[in-house]
Amino acid sequence: MKYSIVLKKLADSHFKLIQKSGNKSSLKKLKLILDELEIHPKTGTGNPEQLKQIYLVFGVGE
Repeated sequence: MKYSIVLKKLADSHFKLIQKSGNKSSLKKLKLILDELEIHPKTGTGNPEQLKQIYLVFGVGE
């Protein structure tokens, strides 16, 4: 299953800045992370984990 990624305005502007900068290593890392997120968003580079603060605000998981 492939997930879709929607970038917010700020993230999209940062992505465009990285593209314009010509920094190939940063662009390569960013594309790798985005590709991994499309395939398996809960695992991958950096061991991503779900935000806990959101659930504490709404009283879920207490």
